[in-house]
Amino acid sequence: MERAFREWLAQKLSSGPKLLSLAIALRVVVFAFLAPVDNDFGHLEVIQYIVQHRALPPVTENSSAFHPPLYHLLAAAFYEVTGTAKGAQFLSLVLSILTLLVLYRLLYKENLIQGEQSRLYAFMLVCFLPQFVLYGLYVSNDTLANFMGAAIILQVARVASVPTAWQFALLGVVVGVALLTKATFLAFLPVLFAFVLFISLRRGQSRPKSVLAAFVFLFLACGLGSYKFVRNYIEVKNPFVSNLDLGFSWVAEQKESYRGAASYYDANLLKLVASPSLSPATEGAYPLLLYGTFWYQHIPESNLLGSRRAPFNYLGSAIYVLALVPTAIFFYGLLILLKRLPRFLGGFDSSLEECRRLLVSYVAVFCFLGNLALIGDVVLKYHVWSVMQGRLLFPSFTGMLVPFGVGIAATANYRFAHAALRWAMGALICCFGAYFASEIAYQVLVHFVPGVKEFLKRFTYQS
Repeated sequence: MERAFREWLAQKLSSGPKLLSLAIALRVVVFAFLAPVDNDFGHLEVIQYIVQHRALPPVTENSSAFHPPLYHLLAAAFYEVTGTAKGAQFLSLVLSILTLLVLYRLLYKENLIQGEQSRLYAFMLVCFLPQFVLYGLYVSNDTLANFMGAAIILQVARVASVPTAWQFALLGVVVGVALLTKATFLAFLPVLFAFVLFISLRRGQSRPKSVLAAFVFLFLACGLGSYKFVRNYIEVKNPFVSNLDLGFSWVAEQKESYRGAASYYDANLLKLVASPSLSPATEGAYPLLLYGTFWYQHIPESNLLGSRRAPFNYLGSAIYVLALVPTAIFFYGLLILLKRLPRFLGGFDSSLEECRRLLVSYVAVFCFLGNLALIGDVVLKYHVWSVMQGRLLFPSFTGMLVPFGVGIAATANYRFAHAALRWAMGALICCFGAYFASEIAYQVLVHFVPGVKEFLKRFTYQS
C-alpha cells in the first residue's frame, strides 16, 4: 500500500498538467480555511471605503490608501454583492488560479525554461511554495500584482514572436494596467523600454522609428497607469508617496531594529533555523528577512499559525536548510545568464526561435533585478525591516524561475549537485505538503472539534 502511494505521488508530481491540477486544488482548499486578510487590514478598509462612499479614500486615510486602486475597485464589486470580506477574497482565488495558468503557459507552452527536469522543478515552486500560495489568496493587491507580473512576460513573449505595432501597443496597455495595480511595476519600465527599442532595431526598423516605438510604448504605459501617481501629487505633493512617509507608529518602531551596515550583511542562517518565526535576531538582518519570508511564513501574518506550535515549528527550520540547495542553483544560473549576456546581444537573430526565447528570459530576469533593486532602495532610505519581504518579489517570479532552470541544466552533469538538488526538492515538496496539511488539520480541529482549542493552548507552546 505504501509503495503504491509513493508511485502514485511520483506520477502526479512528474507531469505539468497534473501538477497544475494539484496546485489549483490546493488553492481552493487553502482558500476555504484562510482568513481573508493578513496583518494588513488596510486593503479591506480601502474596499469598504469605496463601497460606502462610492469614491477612493484620500491617501492619508489608512496604510494602504496610497496604492494604485485597480485591485480595490475590482474587489469592491465582489464585496458589494456578497457583503463579506470572504466574498472579496474570492477575487483573489480567481486571480491566483489565473496566475498559475499564465505561468504554466510560459513554462510549458512558450518553453521559457528548457529541459523537462528544469521545467518540472521550477513549476513545483510555482505550485506549492507556501508564501506564493498564501499571497495569492489574501484580500490584497499582491494577488493582482502577481498576475500582472506574469501577464507582462507573456505579452513580452508575444511581442518577441510577432513584433507588430499592435503587439507593442498591447504591451503598453498591459503595463499600464499593472501600474494601476502597484508601484512595483515602475521598476519594469526601463527594462521594457529597452526591450521594445532593441527588438525594433533588430527587426530592421530605422533608428528613429525604433526610438518612436519605444516612446509610444512608454507613453501608453505611463498614460494609462499614472492616475494614482497624479492624484497622490495633488493630495500630498509627492507622486511616489507610500505608507512609510505618512507617520504611522509602526514605521518608527521598525526603524529601531536597524543595526547599521550589519543589517545588510547579516546572513547567519542559524538564526532562522533556531527561530523560524520572526524574532529580534532576524528583524535587523535584511538578507535573513528576504530569504525567510520567501520560503516560509516567517512573519506570523495569517490565521494559519498552527505550524508555529511544537513540533511543527521545526518545519520552517527544515525548509530553510533544504532551500539552500535551490537557492544556490538559482544564483549559479543567474551568474551564467549574466556572463552570456554580451555574446547573446551581439549575436541576436530575431528569426531564430531560440534567440527570441532567450530574449524573453533576459527581460524576465532584468525585471526581477529591477524589482529587487527597488526593494533595496526603499529599505536603504527608510530602514524599515518589513520592506524586506519575499512576497514583494512575486510580481517578478518568472525572472527567478528562469535562472533556477538554467542552473539546473548547468549542473545536470555534476553527479553530486544533481543528486543534492533532487533530494532537496523532494524533501522540500514533502515539507510544503506537511505544512499545508498541518495547518488545515489544525483549523479543522480548532473550529469543528469541541475542546481541542483549549487542549492545544494547554499542551503546546508558540516559538
